[in-house]
Amino acid sequence: MHQTASTADGWVANFSPMISIGHSFIVTLVIAAQPLLAVPDIYSFEEEVPENFQPANGVVITSSVAEKVHGKKSLKLTWDGSDGLIHIKHPIAAANEIVRQRKHAAVFHLWLYQEKALKGQTIRFEFGRDGQDKADCGFDYKLGFSGWRTLMMPYNRMDGQEYPIMDWIRILTPKGAKGNAHIDLLLPSVQFDRRHASQDTSYQFSRDDVYSRNRVGHPIDLYHQGVRDVPDIKLDPAQTKNLSNLAWNLEKNLSGKSTRTKLSSLRKRYAEYNIKSTPSGVSGEHIFYLHTADIYKGLSIETDIKKQLKTDLSDAGKLLLALAKEWQRIPKFDPAR
Repeated sequence: MHQTASTADGWVANFSPMISIGHSFIVTLVIAAQPLLAVPDIYSFEEEVPENFQPANGVVITSSVAEKVHGKKSLKLTWDGSDGLIHIKHPIAAANEIVRQRKHAAVFHLWLYQEKALKGQTIRFEFGRDGQDKADCGFDYKLGFSGWRTLMMPYNRMDGQEYPIMDWIRILTPKGAKGNAHIDLLLPSVQFDRRHASQDTSYQFSRDDVYSRNRVGHPIDLYHQGVRDVPDIKLDPAQTKNLSNLAWNLEKNLSGKSTRTKLSSLRKRYAEYNIKSTPSGVSGEHIFYLHTADIYKGLSIETDIKKQLKTDLSDAGKLLLALAKEWQRIPKFDPAR
């Protein structure tokens, strides 16, 4: 007969019957990699709201088709400004590992979307064990942005002290003001190659240690360092024409020369991005950057992500270049003519 027993870390061990051979015994122990709690390795929210996502205190969670990074849906969070939270029952492996002879960090990862920036507000993520309400570790994330952003944080860089095996995630919504956000591709814990850490404030390892290479000090905001306010300058007609000619010639020189691309082919490639105008702005398919997709390797979603990589950042750039070249072939747009 078959017997089962729970191991200390919550996995199931299956024992097969003992077979007698003379005075010896053969005992086969099979460890099946199936947790006691049947949960996905990643939440892509393509079905209904997961049963283990439990909102409380003025928080409402719903399945949404309005915004998404992958598939057709995401999870929309709406809060009323009270002490709102979402409790998620899910096993978490927070210990760092060496994978294929390279140091990896156990990270928490998801995508977060906001239609409007919520300046001065933060959302908090906490992680803990069954039987205790106090979190072992956690971190705050500022909501002063709009659009989609990656959110990635190594467990050993959070405030508090991570525990090797934890059991739940708690999302604490901002206090004092109503708001909403969408989340997609929530990954409770995964080993991520430290070499791909980024300096971006929304996608980086926050401190320098053997598992996360990064400079010491406050994160660099590379984007806003390159943005400068340009004062309004009145131009006369001659200056306006000269600037228009300069822009046209720059485009023409940068687009180079090549064989002509059929417009039908360009229309087909453009349609793959599903670009459309909405009341909140322009939207379309998500464009992955190759290394940011590495985090999904080995997961149930990997095949789908590989399909999306066909329209990754490199492909999008090639399409824009092809469009620019065709644009240059249309004489009536040449300001010099």
